[in-house]
Amino acid sequence: MKNSLLTASLLTAAVLAGAPGCRRDKGTPGSDSVLASTTVSSTGTPSTPIAPDRSSAIPKAINDVGTYGEDLYDEIKAGKSKRTKDLLDSLRVAAKELPRDERLKPQRATVESAIAALGDALRMRNHTAALEAANQATLASAQMTASFSGQIPPGVLVLEYYGRELEIWSAKKDVARLKRTVESLTTSWDTLKPTVEARGGGGAAARTDSLVARINSAKSPSDYATITPALLDEVDVLEKVFTKQ
Repeated sequence: MKNSLLTASLLTAAVLAGAPGCRRDKGTPGSDSVLASTTVSSTGTPSTPIAPDRSSAIPKAINDVGTYGEDLYDEIKAGKSKRTKDLLDSLRVAAKELPRDERLKPQRATVESAIAALGDALRMRNHTAALEAANQATLASAQMTASFSGQIPPGVLVLEYYGRELEIWSAKKDVARLKRTVESLTTSWDTLKPTVEARGGGGAAARTDSLVARINSAKSPSDYATITPALLDEVDVLEKVFTKQ
């Protein structure tokens, strides 16, 4: 998962990943030493802080929400409708199984809103609204992972969320939303970069640096659309930095 404007003082808490290249880990303790003291709501404003419990693995339902959210995004993006109903049903089931922890209440609400919006958008064949709702489910899932112990830092998930946001708003030629997303993405990457480098991902960090710089230099929606696929591919590489043995 994306609408997501962060201030420079906020750390990433979000995005994912259910796409074939970036599946969510199942809770192995990892190296993410930089977590947000404040999470970000689906509207980009600060939400209730989540106190990390690093002794607990990420619950399966949280991973499932992110996986089904991104699978829905991919199917909608590809113009395939056959699997969307089943995936939406699976997302609904996963949402019902989310932990009832009070800390996660804002994110559960976001997932519920995303599911309702997805149902409406799919019925109305509103492509953009459906993509955005699916991406919001991945954001909420990523925010929830920040409260548990996992291999992949939440900051990696949020970069993928922002990458998908760039896809959505470049297709709509919404320059204002693109600029806000780039600001948020840049802040997130600046925060995540030291963790990537400390894990031995210097090459991936350098390539991501270059891509983020190119995105910040983009002038038109077509510029963003050209660069974004490479960024999303590099996010898959960043994931491997943290999952390699």
